Amino acid sequence: MDHQVSLKIRSSGIEVYRLVCMFFVIEGHVYLQFFPHPNKEGALGTWLMLTTLIVTLTGLNNHGFMTISGYFGVKQNWRKMFSFLCMIWIYSMLTSIVAVIQGTKPDLEFIVNSLFPTATGRYWYATAYFILVLLSPYLNLLVSKADKKTFRQVALILAGLFIVIPTFLYYGPNGSYSTNWVIMICYYVILQYIRKYQLLDRIRTQCLILVACLDFVLMMVLNYTASLFVGKSMPFGYFMPFSRGCCVLMLVFAISTFELFHRWNFQSEWINKIAKFVFPMYILDRLIRSIIEYFIPVPDLVQEGLWRYLCMVGYVLIVMLTAVIIEVIRKKVFCHVEDKLFQSIHTVVKSIYVERKGGLDD
Repeated sequence: MDHQVSLKIRSSGIEVYRLVCMFFVIEGHVYLQFFPHPNKEGALGTWLMLTTLIVTLTGLNNHGFMTISGYFGVKQNWRKMFSFLCMIWIYSMLTSIVAVIQGTKPDLEFIVNSLFPTATGRYWYATAYFILVLLSPYLNLLVSKADKKTFRQVALILAGLFIVIPTFLYYGPNGSYSTNWVIMICYYVILQYIRKYQLLDRIRTQCLILVACLDFVLMMVLNYTASLFVGKSMPFGYFMPFSRGCCVLMLVFAISTFELFHRWNFQSEWINKIAKFVFPMYILDRLIRSIIEYFIPVPDLVQEGLWRYLCMVGYVLIVMLTAVIIEVIRKKVFCHVEDKLFQSIHTVVKSIYVERKGGLDD
């Protein structure tokens, strides 16, 4: 079958994967609230083992989304991107207003971040995705026009410079020690190469499960060992360098788990509908948590033993469900306004383009 960058047909297995990744995004944000660093030395070993397990698993979050975008490809659609940017701006302003009401002093940096969330990287994934969309015509040109040897060389160079070497030397591209737009582009090129030449089709499902499990165990062992030696000097009390986006182990884990869900072929209309709200869940996460914690502090929710983790899971699910409700309301209220605003901007840009083109022809 010919490779098509714009192909977007997905089974509900992929949508479940998206929801699982978003669950881990939010869980990663709230974990230390439910499992704070213990003051007693005797509890430190148990806490570190649990932290290693959860943080390593949580590392799947954004990398799973990058794997999905990379495999299925991205195509410039300015109407969708405009709606995406409007959503980010509205929620950025709403988050800032709530923060001011709760006592945050609005200095210049706060105001700039609120007004220009995509440009300032207030929501780093949204900024990285926007950059990916801007560069997508050139990346897709590489995918469609480059021969296999050239494509492979580009993918290997990007993987070597920004993923393989940082795994061992602990540096991050673009000044980040975790994930950013550079890593997102690396994932995009690598996954497009894998899909174009159907490399995953050759691997049996049993082998994928084995690779995912062994890779996860290896990440856990390495992260736990790193935390034993360096964790005490870290702000959060642990050090998990092998759960970063610029780590080859995380790349392997993301690809193997993605393919397992990709092979889970079933259809569910409800799952597909809910999965469309993952971006609002990501953007609204901070806002919803700040409101909940203002009325019900997390320490009041924390229980002992298994109940503590179950409480955290319930908390994350409440945040996700609340985000869906808020986004449905936002679409109802602002849908027509967005359409009219986009048409106005499109008309102005088009008229300017026509005038300039006419001037050049003269």
